[in-house]
Amino acid sequence: MFLRAKPLLSSFLVTSLLFGLYTGWVGQWEVSAKIRYGLQDLLARHDYRKHRPSPLAKDIALVAIADSTYEFFNSRNPLDRKHLANVIESIRLQEPRQLILDFSFMGASTPDSDEQLRDVFSKTKDLLVASYFDEQERFMRPFPLLQPYAKFGTVNRIRDSDFRIRVSRTVHAGFSQKDHHYSLDTLVAAKVLNAEPLFDGKFLNFKNSEANVVHRVPVNYDGRMRIRYRINSQDIPIIPAEMMLHPQLPRDLLKDKIVFMGSIGLIDHDHHATPLGTLPGVVIMMNAFETILMGNTLQEVPVHWQWLCYLLLGWLIAFIAYKYPYWAGILVAMILGAGLSYLSLHLFEVGWIVDDLGLLWMLLGALLVAFLHRSIGVAYDAMQLRIQATTDELTGIANFRYLQVRLDHILNTPKSEYSSLALIMFDMDGFKAVNDIHGHAAGNELLIQFSELMKTMQRKKDIIARFGGDEFCILLHDSTPDQVNMVAERLRKATEERVFDIEGKPIQVTLSIGAVLFNAFKGKTAKQFIEAADKCLYASKEAGKNCVTFAQHD
Repeated sequence: MFLRAKPLLSSFLVTSLLFGLYTGWVGQWEVSAKIRYGLQDLLARHDYRKHRPSPLAKDIALVAIADSTYEFFNSRNPLDRKHLANVIESIRLQEPRQLILDFSFMGASTPDSDEQLRDVFSKTKDLLVASYFDEQERFMRPFPLLQPYAKFGTVNRIRDSDFRIRVSRTVHAGFSQKDHHYSLDTLVAAKVLNAEPLFDGKFLNFKNSEANVVHRVPVNYDGRMRIRYRINSQDIPIIPAEMMLHPQLPRDLLKDKIVFMGSIGLIDHDHHATPLGTLPGVVIMMNAFETILMGNTLQEVPVHWQWLCYLLLGWLIAFIAYKYPYWAGILVAMILGAGLSYLSLHLFEVGWIVDDLGLLWMLLGALLVAFLHRSIGVAYDAMQLRIQATTDELTGIANFRYLQVRLDHILNTPKSEYSSLALIMFDMDGFKAVNDIHGHAAGNELLIQFSELMKTMQRKKDIIARFGGDEFCILLHDSTPDQVNMVAERLRKATEERVFDIEGKPIQVTLSIGAVLFNAFKGKTAKQFIEAADKCLYASKEAGKNCVTFAQHD
C-alpha cells in the first residue's frame, strides 16, 4: 500500500520519518555535533574575512608576554613581579584609555616587588585584572595587596565538545546581584560604555549613572554568549612586553588605546582552538569584548522555527521528487541548497545561527529517500506487470506465453539440459456442458479448483500452465518415461475421483491427456514440441477420453 501511496501522502510520510530520525536520534550523535560545529566555523571564517578588520581593531593594542620576554628578563614562567611592575608602569605613562591585565600574579614575591607592584596599581586608573573560578566554583582574586586598586573579572574558558571555544560566560550569576561575578570582557565593555553591567536572566544590560539602559546584549539563561570572531592576532598591534622598557619607544604609541596585557607565549600554555584556528586566550577575550560592545552576538534561531523549516523543506523536496521527473527533483534540490546556503550565511551575518546539518539532512534525505521509494515502486510495478504478463489471471498459474518463453530458453541451452524434458497436455472432458448447464461462473470456479488440485501434485521443477479455456499443460524436467507416465496417470486418476463443490453442487470431470518426451520426435523447436503433445491429446480424445496417450518414440 505504501508503495502505491499518492505523492502528497508519500512526501508527508517520508518527511515525518526523516524529521523523527534526526530530532530523536541522528541529531544527538557526537559526530553530528562535530559536523554542526564545522559548518558554523565555515560561516565564522567567511564572516571574519568579510568584516576584516574589526572597527575596534584600530583602538586596541596588545602588550604581550611572549617567549622572548622570559629570555629578555632571564626569568622563568611566571614572570617576576618586579618586571611586571616595570612594564605596567611604562604602559601607564603612555596614558591608555583602558588597561586590562589578563594573567595571574604567581611570580616570585618579595616585600620590595610586592610594594612596587602595589604602587603601580595605585597610580593606574580604572585597572581591570583577570580572576578565576577554581574547580569548587570559588571566585579567586589575586593576592589581597592589589584588591583595593582594581576590578576583577573572570576569564574561565568554555569549550564545546570538540574543544573549541565559541562561547563566553559573561557572568557567573549568584543568588542576588551582589553575588554576580562578571567576566573580564564584560567589565571592559562596561568601562568603555561608562556604565554598569546588570544581568537579568535574558539580557546583559549596561546602565549609566541615571539608571538608563544604554546598551543591551542578549545572553543565555546562565549568562553565556556566543563569541563572534572578528579579531585575529595579526589584526592588532602586538608589542612584546620588554619593548615597553625600550628608551626609544614612541611616547604616544598606546595613548587613548584599549590596552590588553596578556600572554601569547607557548611556554604559558594559554592557546586555545577557535573557529579562526588557535588563538591566545587574551585575543579570545578581545573577541568577546568586541562582541559585547558592538552588540553583534550570535543567537540560535528558536528550535520550533527550525523544526517548522525542516518539515516544510522535507515535504517540498519529497513532493517534487515524487511528482516530477528525477532531473526536476535534483534541479530543485540544487536550487534550494544554494538558497539555503545563502540564507544561512545571511542569518549568520545578522546574528542568527541555524542547524545547517538538520537542513542538509532533510534536503538530501528527502530527495534520496523519495527517489529510492519511487524507484522501488517503479520496480514493483514492473514486476507486477511481468507477473500479469506471464500469469493466468483467473487461476494464478503460468500462461501460454510464459510456457513458450520458458521452452525457448531451455532449448537454447546444451542438449544435456533438455534431453529428459517432457510435456503433458490435457483438457477437461465435458467442460462445455458445465458452462452450458451451470453457467460460466461455475465453469470459472471449476477451473480455479482444478488448478489448486494440480498445484498439490506439482513437483519442484515442474511448470504448470494454462493454454486457455479448459486446456492445461505440465512441463516436466529430468523425467524418465516411467515418471512421465506416472505423473499423467496420477493426475488423471485424481481428477476422476475428485468431486468438485461448485456453488454447492457436486461436479465431476475427467481428463484427456497427451504426453511426449523431447527425444521422442524429430522436431527441434518449442512450437514443434507443443504440437507433438497436442497431437497426443487429440489421440486420447479419439480413443474415448479419460485416458493418457504417451509418445515415447517418434
